[in-house]
Amino acid sequence: MIPLDVAPRICKPRCSNPKTVLPMALHIDTTQPFRRPSERIALVEAILSAAPEDEKDWLEWKSVLDLADADGRFGVARHVLGLANRMPEAAAANAEGFGYVVVGAEPGKVHGVTPMDPADLESGLAPYLGPTGPLWDPMYVAVQGLHVLVLQVDPPREGDRIFPLHKEHLKFLNGCIFVRRLGKTARANGAEMEALQRRLLAAGRVEMSVENRGESALRPMRLDQGAVDDWLDRAASHDRARPPAKANQLGYLGLSSTLAGDRRSVSEYKGEVASYLESLKRRATSLAIGSALHAGLNRVTLLAANSTDRNFSDVEIRLTVPPGVRCVAEYDVNKMRRPPKPPAAWGTATWLPPMDTSYLEDIVPAGYVESLEIEASGDGQTVLFRGLHLRPKAEVALDWFGAVFRDPSGPPTSISLTWTATATDANGQQHGEIVLPVVAEEVDLGHWLGRVTPWRK
Repeated sequence: MIPLDVAPRICKPRCSNPKTVLPMALHIDTTQPFRRPSERIALVEAILSAAPEDEKDWLEWKSVLDLADADGRFGVARHVLGLANRMPEAAAANAEGFGYVVVGAEPGKVHGVTPMDPADLESGLAPYLGPTGPLWDPMYVAVQGLHVLVLQVDPPREGDRIFPLHKEHLKFLNGCIFVRRLGKTARANGAEMEALQRRLLAAGRVEMSVENRGESALRPMRLDQGAVDDWLDRAASHDRARPPAKANQLGYLGLSSTLAGDRRSVSEYKGEVASYLESLKRRATSLAIGSALHAGLNRVTLLAANSTDRNFSDVEIRLTVPPGVRCVAEYDVNKMRRPPKPPAAWGTATWLPPMDTSYLEDIVPAGYVESLEIEASGDGQTVLFRGLHLRPKAEVALDWFGAVFRDPSGPPTSISLTWTATATDANGQQHGEIVLPVVAEEVDLGHWLGRVTPWRK
């Protein structure tokens, strides 16, 4: 890479006459714009060593233009308009989208220009560019003892207006549209006008992508009844007995001695145990799935990307999930894997009847909005991501969710999710499809059910 703070090395190929220097292709680093004086001097030096046909769609040079003359001012304005009417994606390939008009130099020779006060130059170009024309920045640099004008034009952006000529000049009428082609500025044709219209309208539309960034394929899940029965047998045989509570040691406080022991009868305690085992049976499948998903199996990790130069605020992404696939949010996974609260051990001293506190798990802070919601939608589901903000050229990792499926006819080779994205500051919708790979190897949920510990407080 050639340093931009110094003039680039000029390539001098061998030829039959050693005193002759043949011009070469434009040789300069274009990954960054040319903002500083030394960088613009380097650009002029690169032009001197280039060939006449090396003008680019981002660079125009003119050997001689009289900026005090109407023809000269129109000549500069025409190229400014052409550079401003480029397509953003193509322009971004060089100098971060900036365009340049160089006056007073050409391949092999510096002609120089008579410097003009920047205010006079602006007032001279303004009639052609219009009051809301392109943004540009002039700079005079000294090369080989002569002044050269290097004029920088701001990069085109999605949503930019179409910049027309505002003052008639010779055969070019007021309203004429100039565009930049390779090495020249010309009047726009029909296809180029349509492209400029698309650029103008792009600012009002959503443009983003949603991609699968999961590291492993999804697997069907299976839970054998035998594994459930074995787990329930182990839970039923769990020894919960405790020595009877000691005699009341709080009598000196004047409390009744009946508060010191277990207030339940033996039959009441056995009834609580039976109810608890029944709840474990009902929730066995949910507990096994929650345990497997929490461990990282069948996680779907998506990434939303904004490849444009615009901000998209309050983005909402909707995923349509086909029938036969059940999606589970991370918040629900954490609830699924927790077994129900067991009864207190027999012989436990109870001061008050046990209080049901399960409702506390569903309490959320005031004003809290879940960024991921999953809703039933016909035979399938809708996964909804809300409140996203996508900055220009940025990516946002979406909250993960689990995918559970079991197809009696055999697992699919892939699962297709369609998505739709909208934003509050952009019109329209962006649509796409995400294909999640699936492998045939099943997840044995019996193993993950065995990792769930009942009777845990």
